Amino acid sequence: MSSKPKILYLTYDGLTDILGGSQILPYLLGVSDEFEVKVVSFEKKNLFRQNSKLVLDLIGTKITWIPKIYSKNPPVISTLFDIYQFWRTCISLIKENEFELVHCRSYISSLVGFSLKKKYNLRFIFDMRGFWIDERVEGMLWNLLNPIQLVIFKYFKKKEIEFLLNADHIIVLTDKAKSILLKNYKLDENLISKIPCCVDEELFDYNKIDPRQRIELREKLTINPNDFVILYLGSLGTWYMLDEMLDFFILTLVQKPNAKFLFVTNGPTELIFAKAGEKKIDLSKIIVTHGNRQKIPLLISLAQASVFFIRSTFSKQASSPTKLAESLAMGLPIITNSEVGDMDAFFKANEVGLTVKSFNDEGYLEALARIDNLVTIEKVRIRKAAINYFSLDAGVSKYKDIYRSLCSE
Repeated sequence: MSSKPKILYLTYDGLTDILGGSQILPYLLGVSDEFEVKVVSFEKKNLFRQNSKLVLDLIGTKITWIPKIYSKNPPVISTLFDIYQFWRTCISLIKENEFELVHCRSYISSLVGFSLKKKYNLRFIFDMRGFWIDERVEGMLWNLLNPIQLVIFKYFKKKEIEFLLNADHIIVLTDKAKSILLKNYKLDENLISKIPCCVDEELFDYNKIDPRQRIELREKLTINPNDFVILYLGSLGTWYMLDEMLDFFILTLVQKPNAKFLFVTNGPTELIFAKAGEKKIDLSKIIVTHGNRQKIPLLISLAQASVFFIRSTFSKQASSPTKLAESLAMGLPIITNSEVGDMDAFFKANEVGLTVKSFNDEGYLEALARIDNLVTIEKVRIRKAAINYFSLDAGVSKYKDIYRSLCSE
């Protein structure tokens, strides 16, 4: 029987999701040498069919994985059913294991984890990630004029306060989020840890790119050796500003007629081409592709700069974009906008990117005036900044420190 302290990790995100592969599994594998981890996750059916074997091969015997199938419809009722499944599964696990603590990723899993704390006196980690409730409202996923959604909003706001005031430890992604919590609640500063979205520096390393594979991929995607490639990496939708990024690209083409815009996304490609067509962009300048986690570093290596614009709202002060850390680790400079998470302070301290001050021609041209200097920054300096701030090893070490502290109590 293992003598390691036992951790129950709850996530409503799937390990077979792209997010799970980058922001859940690497951390759990990292702590598994010192702690026995059992993880309950909710998986999308199609992704589970495609990727479950990959996850199982990756975790081997290091982690015990209890996957449940995510219920998408009908709204609200399906989520309630999943919470019930969550609860039943956890009760069964607790009867068979003496867990030291329950680590809950975001709010849905915390509904279950906080109940377990009260019922079984487990230590409770509220890994809140971002300001999820405010994201739902600002992203127009919850309409507060809708009576049912207003009730849901008020319910979760009440729960958020309970989680914060009763958590044995709170994890946030940014210093700004930590400051907001300390200002709004009477919390012990030592009970809040900032751990940004980290990057696996072993995987995302430009030194490990095979030049032959890079040439083959360029040819496959019709990228010429002298093309100036800007990259967008990740999903599109609620927060990422496709129209504005395409407007920026239009002015990039004026300055650099050999420019191409490479989108690496698992989202629908039709939207990108439709928007580009509306803006009269030559569609041969737009490249859309996708890749699994292992292929992403190779795709990043095709670009000279990475661009992403994010809607700047209250909730985005708590945001730490994964694409930022991954691009920087590959030695790629960043073009983004201000007032999101800790990015302004990060770029000011490290000078490995630039921020667009306004979403108009003036703001874009001001950024483009600096782009030639930006892309001449040495890759090694950009990568060093990424590892200093977003190192997966450092993130795992912080999780271990939190676990040790709570288990010793």
